[in-house]
Amino acid sequence: METLADAPKQKERKLKLRLIGFEAKESEIENKLVQRFNTELLQGQMKLRVKVVVATWQQPMTLRASTLTISARPSAVLLKFATSEDR
Repeated sequence: METLADAPKQKERKLKLRLIGFEAKESEIENKLVQRFNTELLQGQMKLRVKVVVATWQQPMTLRASTLTISARPSAVLLKFATSEDR
């Protein structure tokens, strides 16, 4: 029963890819980020015909230990492709 209920979520997850360590500007809006991935990285450098549909900038998770702030993991960009094959 749970598998059938999770099917739409699993299908959605198959389209996504988390890219860690990508140097993006925090002020860069999602439209510009999608355009930059498609033109510069995927089609330009990698010579691929796939397209990113949505790109979301994810802030790094931070841990607070008293007055110190420690970055637990680097910033990431969550990419969503049109098909799982593109991913």
